[in-house]
Amino acid sequence: KLFSGLGLTARFRGDHAASRRAYESGLAASKEAGDKTGIAASNRGLGLVAMQQNELDTARGHFSKGLKISRELADDYGVAMSLSFLGDLFRVENDHDSALPLFEEASKLFRDLDRKVALGDSLNNLGTTRFLTGNSSGARASFAEAAEIAVEIGNKITLSHSLDGFAAIDTEIGEHERAAKLAGSAEAIRETIGYKNEPAELAFRERYLSDLTEKMWEQDFRESYAAGSSAEPIDLFRSSAKPAKL
Repeated sequence: KLFSGLGLTARFRGDHAASRRAYESGLAASKEAGDKTGIAASNRGLGLVAMQQNELDTARGHFSKGLKISRELADDYGVAMSLSFLGDLFRVENDHDSALPLFEEASKLFRDLDRKVALGDSLNNLGTTRFLTGNSSGARASFAEAAEIAVEIGNKITLSHSLDGFAAIDTEIGEHERAAKLAGSAEAIRETIGYKNEPAELAFRERYLSDLTEKMWEQDFRESYAAGSSAEPIDLFRSSAKPAKL
């Protein structure tokens, strides 16, 4: 558990080498102790590091090993985590149709387990995948629930990803100024805590920002983005969480 914690901390800060060493040490310790739950967790961690370094086949192997062990142990939390990471891998590969059922199953398991931190992250993943498969109303509902959970438990990382989700939806429906504010707020949150976006989230953000900056004058975008950086994120997401009136 200590090595997993060290690996997680290093990974969040973008230190892939230190993260890999920690997870490898955790995997070796778990094997020595015959701790299958620890083996599965270490494989998931190694898979995340590999995915962040674009070693996708290696990541898939680690995630699949973790999923297999967790299913054998009937460890629903481990299963849900492995499904989430495999879904992220599909997102990196732009295979959102394959990712969707994985996030749906993971969200159900996290909800049944009452694991709010994991549920919030899974709902953001589900929202992103719904958005990219053409279900904007379903995406909005997922992002809204994830954001409310994040506010309740004080999870800034999850809230930042929800804001990116709302920004993507607002870009699509023409609420460009609000989308830029949401984008600025999301990145400001991550900067204050030193968090680096993972590949799937980064790709999603870059995709909607590319669309948004094409639709806005550069000066207007910069001003709105800056305003969002200093705005209250909760107010921003609640203004975007409600669907526009037709």
